[in-house]
Amino acid sequence: MAQIVKLRRSAVTGQKPTNSNLQLGELAMNTTDGKVFLAKSGSDGPSIEELISTNTVNTGSINLIGSITASYFNGDGSGLTNIVSSSYAVTSSYAGLAFTIESVPGSTQLLEVTTPSTTWYFNHNLGETYPVIQVYDSNGFVVIPSSIEMFSENTAVITFSMAQSGFATATVGGGLPAISSSYDGRILQTDGVGASWNTITDMGFATTGSNSFNGNQTITGSLNVTSDTVITGSLTVNGTMVMTDRPAFRVTGAGGPMGAVTTLSGSYLNVDYQQGSGWNNTNGTFTAPITGLYQVNVVVRTNSNSLGTISQLIVYKNNTGGTTGTPQVMIEFGANTTMNHTGGSTICKLNAGDTLKMVVAVGAISFDANDNFSVAYLG
Repeated sequence: MAQIVKLRRSAVTGQKPTNSNLQLGELAMNTTDGKVFLAKSGSDGPSIEELISTNTVNTGSINLIGSITASYFNGDGSGLTNIVSSSYAVTSSYAGLAFTIESVPGSTQLLEVTTPSTTWYFNHNLGETYPVIQVYDSNGFVVIPSSIEMFSENTAVITFSMAQSGFATATVGGGLPAISSSYDGRILQTDGVGASWNTITDMGFATTGSNSFNGNQTITGSLNVTSDTVITGSLTVNGTMVMTDRPAFRVTGAGGPMGAVTTLSGSYLNVDYQQGSGWNNTNGTFTAPITGLYQVNVVVRTNSNSLGTISQLIVYKNNTGGTTGTPQVMIEFGANTTMNHTGGSTICKLNAGDTLKMVVAVGAISFDANDNFSVAYLG
């Protein structure tokens, strides 16, 4: 009767023999895990090693001299090194594949295979199970492979009857991104390489804040400007242009004589209206909020027709006290004048931060309810 030889064994999950359990060259197995163990010697002393078997998770390192043939590689490849030469651009996503993948913006991916192979693994990562696959040889001619398997929504397997090098492309949607309600308020931008959806601010033109436009701009409809806009070139607006808080104000007099040197302010004035916040009635100063041209108007009344000297009221630009600054409007009554109310106006250019003040410079002036001082931004 034939004799049955049984190896040392264990049915306990995860149990592994030790050096004290086995003699050198002796085998043992775990019948539950499906693993086989060998006691071996080496420069570091005896050890227990696992033999490779199918459908089993083995622990340890494998050093192979030769090639490995498999249907596909499963895993992220983050721990693989020295797979291909440095001339290939290999990342953890493509480790183990002897070719490079070039990403093209949009919905197209390019695969380049430099080493002839009967099987190409195309990790296009388009997230689409059925992209359009086109295959070319190294000379740019279209090649019909033996089969194209859509292995997953990110991977296609292309097979040939004989080893082939060349290129393959995977395309979804013609290269333009899809449109949905989430793209509301965006604009499609192309740059010669790809296309992308951007908000108006991403395009360099803000819906609020400051904008700089170079060249000619044509706007059909209404343009609502709530902040500074610098335009280099011409701007044509077919419709209305609304500027909120366009700088302007008007004050009238409260009556009574004012002698030199007096800045008209406070109790001497009543504010008729103000648009914006440029006028300070407390100190009688208008401060230009933006650079541009301003219309300046003044109407005043002589204090006395029997005053023996002249009287002057001057609107100064950037007055810092007394009669300093640059005169913009001057109204002068002669001695013993027969004139009562009179006025003057001008257009002056102000930079942002420049000021205007109305000052009685010589003699005496009256500023009553029939008199006024106003400034309006022209542009």
